[in-house]
Parts: sequence; C-alpha cells; structure tokens
Amino acid sequence: YMTPAIEADEIVTHVEFDPWPKGHGFAFVEFARRHGDFAIVAAAALVVLEGDGTVSRASITLGGVGFGPLRCSDAETAVVGSGGGEEIFRKAAETCRGIDAMEDVHASSAYRRHLAETLVYRALQSAFDRAASGSSN
Repeated sequence: YMTPAIEADEIVTHVEFDPWPKGHGFAFVEFARRHGDFAIVAAAALVVLEGDGTVSRASITLGGVGFGPLRCSDAETAVVGSGGGEEIFRKAAETCRGIDAMEDVHASSAYRRHLAETLVYRALQSAFDRAASGSSN
C-alpha cells in the first residue's frame, strides 16, 4: 500500500502509449487534508469533443479510494454521446456512490464516496470546458 510494486532489482526503462488528440480537455482535482499530503481522493478526467460539441471519448479515474487507481466506466458511459452540461456531469458523478471505497484512519468509505462524487463532477466540468474552449493544447 502506497509503495510501488517493483522489485529492488527492477527499473522501468520504457513506457509507450498513444496520446489523446489535440484539442482534448483534461482535469485533475484532489482533496488532501494538508498541502503536499497524499490525496484522500483524487479524480482525473479526459474528454474529446466532436465538432458539434458531443463527447466522443471520455476517461475518468479515481485515486485514493482503494489500493490502486479505479477506472469509472459507468461515469464514462454516462458522458459519452452527450453534449455535456451540469445534469450529465451530475449523473456521471452519481455513479461513484456505488464504488467500493476503502476506509482507514483518514476517512470513512462513505466520506470517500462523497468526495469521489464531488471531485468527478468538478473534473468533468473543467475537462469539458477546456475541450470546448480549445485551451487544452
């Protein structure tokens, strides 16, 4: 927990991925008790908009709710094909109410679910606004 799964004699030498297209929107928001602490919950969102403003691709991931990152497929499904907006973002964020969040001395699982819902909403809003304004480049 909170340590890499890499052995002492191993090192990462190469990472390969396809970048998202130019003009996508992105956001990363987190909540920590103090600046510099590990986030109690963090949310990352990426969205791609078609020319008509419809979301054609979305990626939403949470951190801090479990022992590794959690991809929010239900939230992504709620956003893709839509034109965005408060109602859609709230519907997508509400899917976080059902996640299996961990509980520890820092936060209860219910509090982590509440934070996840709030932060996914904010991340989606910000990512969509960036994509719509073209300010993500």
